[in-house]
Amino acid sequence: MPKSLILLTLAMLWSSHHFVLAQPKNNRFRQADKLYKREEYSKAIVLYNQLIEENPNDAKPHLKLGLSYLASTPKHAALPHLEKVKQINPRINKDLHYYLATSYQINLKFKEAIEHYNAYKKKAKSMRDLCDHKIDECHRAEAFLNQETNYTIEILPAPINSIYDDYAPLFNAREDELIFTSARDSALYDAKAKILFEEVFVTKMIDQVWTPPKPLSGNINKQNHDAASFVSQDGKMMVLYYPDGNGDLYQSFYDGNDWSQPNNMGKFINDPLSSETSGCFTPDGKKFYFASDRPDGFGGLDLYVAEINQFGEWGNAENLGPNVNTAGDEDAPFMVNDSLLYFSSNGHPGLGNYDIFKVERVKKKWQKPVNLGYPINTPEYENFFHLAPDGKHGYFSSVRKEGFGRTDICKFILQDGSIKRDENDNLLVNPEKVKGKD
Repeated sequence: MPKSLILLTLAMLWSSHHFVLAQPKNNRFRQADKLYKREEYSKAIVLYNQLIEENPNDAKPHLKLGLSYLASTPKHAALPHLEKVKQINPRINKDLHYYLATSYQINLKFKEAIEHYNAYKKKAKSMRDLCDHKIDECHRAEAFLNQETNYTIEILPAPINSIYDDYAPLFNAREDELIFTSARDSALYDAKAKILFEEVFVTKMIDQVWTPPKPLSGNINKQNHDAASFVSQDGKMMVLYYPDGNGDLYQSFYDGNDWSQPNNMGKFINDPLSSETSGCFTPDGKKFYFASDRPDGFGGLDLYVAEINQFGEWGNAENLGPNVNTAGDEDAPFMVNDSLLYFSSNGHPGLGNYDIFKVERVKKKWQKPVNLGYPINTPEYENFFHLAPDGKHGYFSSVRKEGFGRTDICKFILQDGSIKRDENDNLLVNPEKVKGKD
């Protein structure tokens, strides 16, 4: 065969092969975009990664992969792809500065984050207030990171934590039993919300090893969004959240064998037109602090308190007021005593997303909340704080770069005598020692 004919044949074969490869690639990109638009990010991530492997210098799949990570998890993984987009084609998307800024903030690179927030707000004037808010978060987080810390953080091991959302750690006083909420059963899928239904799980410490978590009880888990909010120190009473109505709080009791059918906590706690998401009792059991979005509040979710009288009846719930509540959301209260409250908020000055705060009540007035600071709080999500009875360690939920993939249950340990007790043996936190003191 003449050489010219061989070259012509090879050229034709290459062209045909290129066409065959290009078609599936285009189809896969369209399919990935469809998955992205349907918020099925984990599936979209697989396809975008395949496209990047075939052409590492194509900015489009890098951009969409970065946005998929930012919209799902792990968010920190978005940064190298968005940096690649900036390198290849910085004009591909008008909001690239904002996406980069967000990614740098999540990865604790605050100087770079501030640079991109400033660049973005020059172009998108309507976003100036948001960018200024995010810049404040970066400055605050950078200051916290430069302070000395008394905390060490541990992410609880598998099988407690999983690649799914695991949160709201609830321990009895002995800390040999952990009740928590998890969306780890892939058979329980909420097609409407595009997430897995949560269930309440329990694990026990036997010979210094946690047993594999199991669903707590058929009386507790209802094949829906089931979540535990509070467990008494003796482990015999629990507060639960169910999405009934707009979202209500229930109580269940343990008889030594099984948990009872949960009972609605009633109209003074559960407003018929509002959502109640979490709550806890004071140690003496006389007051109940809870989160609700009822219309007399200051914003989204606010914290309220209701007191039980001598006849076992609840009085009207009272809003904790503007020092505690903001135009944002306050959630997951945890009472150490009747004058020291921990909670989470995305409305108070924080490091980003939800942070954990503490606030003291002095002479019947709630003071200014204090951000617990880094390393408990990060630019990511922190919630569901639980202080152990000794006051020297505790637990909370967090999304961490070094975690298992989504929300994990973490343990913190105070390294010195930061916790003290008053004359009534109530736990007090020394603000000079606690990281995050304003």
